[in-house]
Amino acid sequence: MRREWDRYEGTPHRDLLRRLRERFLQRALQRQAGPGGATLEVGPGPGRFTPLLVPRADPLVLLDASRGMLDSARDRGLGRDSRRSIHYVVGDARWLPLQSGAFATVVALGNVLGFGEEGAGRILSNLGDAVGKGGYLVLETTSPVLRTLVASSRDSHELERWLLQPPTPQRVEEVLAAGFAPPPPARAKASHFRLLDIGVVRSSLENTGLHIMEEEVVAPLLGGDPERIAELSSRSKVGIEPLLLWEERLGSDARVIREGGHLLTLAYRPPDGP
Repeated sequence: MRREWDRYEGTPHRDLLRRLRERFLQRALQRQAGPGGATLEVGPGPGRFTPLLVPRADPLVLLDASRGMLDSARDRGLGRDSRRSIHYVVGDARWLPLQSGAFATVVALGNVLGFGEEGAGRILSNLGDAVGKGGYLVLETTSPVLRTLVASSRDSHELERWLLQPPTPQRVEEVLAAGFAPPPPARAKASHFRLLDIGVVRSSLENTGLHIMEEEVVAPLLGGDPERIAELSSRSKVGIEPLLLWEERLGSDARVIREGGHLLTLAYRPPDGP
């Protein structure tokens, strides 16, 4: 549980990856009119992103295959000062033990799909089916190829000055024109870890009646360069804030999304949909 918590904590690199996911989730929640209603978080682990859901969700259902993870989330005091109801459910998203269409918001960040083994497709369908009319799904998946943009060849001082300027369309085109770094050597992954192509994700969600509203690849520029991020963070008076804007702008470009990576997806079921 400590190792899982530390995945997004303790270094500028981990902070960048966590905050990009938090900001995407916050934008999704802001689309809701009024209280968020019934909310389901699948695979919350020790409750990393759960605090963002607590103020809006009523009830909030946390479903995880690990009782220990749920106990850790409960011990963090989530909602202790809230009147909202939180339910901790030990379960497997491959056989989602909850009613279809019951939730206004469904969230699955992290490796929920990846560790679904051959049942990843079933999990994807189950998550989509759990979203009620007018509801939203916030989902993270990992594609087979993790491509990153070629970082600027400028030295660190120049790169810092470059990133402090806003990501205007012209400057974004300059980055994209430099292309992508060659795919890294295939890393040894557990044989049961499932990678999903973006086309599979899109078609599965659309088959459940959801519409894709927003997509973003996590940190396609410097996300794979922890040392550079740490150096920029320590030198810059504004920390990684400018880098967040650059990563979000580049990560939402259709050309970057096609190349693959850790993909965040926001999908919506229309009120008059199936």
